[in-house]
Amino acid sequence: MPWDATTLNWVMTDCFIHASDLHLDAPLGRLGRRLGEEVRDRLAAEAGEAWSSLVDLTITEGASFLVLAGDIFHKGVGNAAVQRNFHEGLRRLETEDIEVLMCHGNHDPLTADFKRIGPLPGNVKVFRTGSPESFDVSLKSDDDAFVSVSGLSFGQEHEEANLAKRFGELEPTYRPHVAVLHANLDGNGDHDPYAPCTIKDLVAAPVDYWALGHIHLRKLYDLAPNRYAAYCGNLQGRHFKECQPKGAYVVPIEDGQIREPTFVPCDRVRFVHNDIQVEPGDDIETIINKIDVAARHAAAGAERRPVVWTLNLIGRHPDPPAIRKLLDFVDTNSQDALGGGDLAEVLNGGGLALAKSDVTLHRSREELIAEGGVQAMILKALDDDAVRSTLERLVDELPTAIPRKVLTVEEEGPAGGEEGPDINDLIINDLLKQVVPLAEELLVALLGESSG
Repeated sequence: MPWDATTLNWVMTDCFIHASDLHLDAPLGRLGRRLGEEVRDRLAAEAGEAWSSLVDLTITEGASFLVLAGDIFHKGVGNAAVQRNFHEGLRRLETEDIEVLMCHGNHDPLTADFKRIGPLPGNVKVFRTGSPESFDVSLKSDDDAFVSVSGLSFGQEHEEANLAKRFGELEPTYRPHVAVLHANLDGNGDHDPYAPCTIKDLVAAPVDYWALGHIHLRKLYDLAPNRYAAYCGNLQGRHFKECQPKGAYVVPIEDGQIREPTFVPCDRVRFVHNDIQVEPGDDIETIINKIDVAARHAAAGAERRPVVWTLNLIGRHPDPPAIRKLLDFVDTNSQDALGGGDLAEVLNGGGLALAKSDVTLHRSREELIAEGGVQAMILKALDDDAVRSTLERLVDELPTAIPRKVLTVEEEGPAGGEEGPDINDLIINDLLKQVVPLAEELLVALLGESSG
């Protein structure tokens, strides 16, 4: 028996799963036309299976329960198809006698217009709004051993109150105590400041494990021996700000104590960005080999998941224009870019969304100026405040001077949430940032050659 009611001794190990920010109805961000419509549709469908992976993980680990710390849906309650898929996963857990306890966050608050397509299965408990609600959940290894789970849902999208402080009013329990809350801990500036709280608030409450949601980058806080607060991050990355493995925490319960959780990926599509260093002595074949190695490393790290890849060449080289032409070739001929290999196949069925070069001349501006001659004169002239400000003003005016349809890669479908940059905007902004350096590089090369 894992727990004896008389001696309070635990002798076996159990666990629960902590997940949050499923955003089940959120699409992938725009990936650009270079991946092709069929590939983009396939990747979107695959990413939607992350919920099934979480259910599989919960069952495989033999977890006693699953906690969901808010933002199950991205837009309110989600559409009927998304809700139905969610309910099917919950029913799979019900057949395994696994309870699900969930709160709602800023994306899916329990407002008056929050309507489900039907009742939730009997194994599901949804925490109320206003004040924390507590349930005792039995462990699978022994029905007489329990964990207390408390939680609180958002009743409005813009929740400004410190909800964590309300957990300080709970009575201490003589069993492990888990709290489930959607909140912004210690003023994380990358996310909205909803339900703001501090580490001091968490420590003050009679809670052994804070299952937090809202922040998409996972982080574990060690509050005291066998006391933790954790953001497990979102379940599936959806754009290029989320280039990390995504999934859930498996939280052990051993000898009546919460033990340190272990992260397990559940994402089905992986976003990866690589900066690839170019050296002055590299020839084109060497650079291609570096791209090949980086692509294969990205694919291996994703553990057979399709990779949506972006690469950026950095460093110095005698011939930056040749490197940019190489990337044009990689962009448009991905099947032949890596020594005859298929880049999509290398990337586990994913693809290259963006390739760019920030490689500059192997000699710095200062070195060229020090050498004197026509090139030095050109660079000094470009350093003139009036010339520089004119160039920068022209760059600022480019987006309004050129029709939008020329600047963008036209593509149907919504962007992937307010936190994700559109791939088209990344391309445009990168082009605009390069205008002045490219103009300088071109002038130096052309006029320098003509003077020789």
